[in-house]
Amino acid sequence: MKNIGFLVEGMKCSGCSGKIEKALSEFSEVSGVEINLENKSVIISGDIELSAMKMKTEIEDLGFIVPKSLRV
Repeated sequence: MKNIGFLVEGMKCSGCSGKIEKALSEFSEVSGVEINLENKSVIISGDIELSAMKMKTEIEDLGFIVPKSLRV
């Protein structure tokens, strides 16, 4: 199991977090997505093939800003 975390700017409501969770959950290598609106963080769990760049790009393609990765 591998975890990847990001700080995500622009997430303001449950609609935003739901949009991110739905998009990331569609990847076969993702087994879980944990979103904290208060901390503006997204933690993605998945198998060893989980790609940080791929997940970051997916979040940015949804219109959010990902200024940095988080150590998880």
